Amino acid sequence: MSFIDTQKQFVAYLRDPQNNPAPTAVEGRLLAIYRRLIRNNVASFLSSGFPILKARTPAATWQSWVDAFLVSHQSNSPFFSEIGREFVSFLEQYENAQVGQLERELARYERMDVDAMFAHIPTEFRRANRDDIENQRWVVSPAAFLDQFHYPVTTLDSSSENPARQEHPQFILVYRPHVDTGNVGSVQFLELTPLTAVLLELLQQTPKQSLRELLMRLQPLLPQLESEQLEQGLRQILTDFAARSVLLVKA
Repeated sequence: MSFIDTQKQFVAYLRDPQNNPAPTAVEGRLLAIYRRLIRNNVASFLSSGFPILKARTPAATWQSWVDAFLVSHQSNSPFFSEIGREFVSFLEQYENAQVGQLERELARYERMDVDAMFAHIPTEFRRANRDDIENQRWVVSPAAFLDQFHYPVTTLDSSSENPARQEHPQFILVYRPHVDTGNVGSVQFLELTPLTAVLLELLQQTPKQSLRELLMRLQPLLPQLESEQLEQGLRQILTDFAARSVLLVKA
């Protein structure tokens, strides 16, 4: 057996020892240690990354998800810091009666919190001059994440009853304020109006747009609003998001 084949057998055994033979080239005692380390490390990362989801899930069910994740999920990243993101992807595809839209949305929301906390904001991003809204070219902070949910994920805790699915989605922004001193601000969230969500999506698709450029792109999407009304609302949003450092400028 080639070295590559041995590696594949080794990995297959570590992921699913019940259905794959142990490689004969590795001592059984070491295999058990490797298996325990991987299982415990992955379980620890998932427990810390999804505390509310885990607390709301029966222990045996949670463990079955962790086991299925180890056995079947093909990760796109080799980094432990990305395990949470991979777990969200796994749950989105996992066909299990105990994984519904509520669980998937809660997992996405909890991952947004982690992403916002640890997102790197390069030095070329800086806070905008709120006295010059007109001439700024706006970008969305790398520590701001937008998603929509049909369940009230921001209010769930370990003891909450399962809520009813809402007909219309909530637009939730999770962000970490940009602190010029280099300190890490605390993660916060906002429920957005559809207009504000559209604005952020436009800036994510095409960064460095000015107030006038944003008005030109928003007006056809909101024909029910007069130009002056739309501009007034947009100025308020830009000013507020600049204060929160959801929107920044980039050198």
